[in-house]
Amino acid sequence: MKTRIYKFLALFFVATTSITCGDADEAIEAISSANRHQVAKDIDLFKFECDIAEDGTTVFIGETNEVVVCQYDEYLDDWGWIPQN
Repeated sequence: MKTRIYKFLALFFVATTSITCGDADEAIEAISSANRHQVAKDIDLFKFECDIAEDGTTVFIGETNEVVVCQYDEYLDDWGWIPQN
């Protein structure tokens, strides 16, 4: 009886781990779709312009696992790469 419970728990944990890891892979894949880019370091952002024509463009920074979006910043009164939570 105990072995059945252990087998069930082991299968349950394996299944939930697979689902959790799969979500992260899908998120990275979604980020690299149209009008979305991926760079290795934040210094590589200079390759991408951020102005009204690029409004909403998303860049994933691999080094810090951060997502930034080209948006108008009211405080700076200019366009910039704004980090997303």
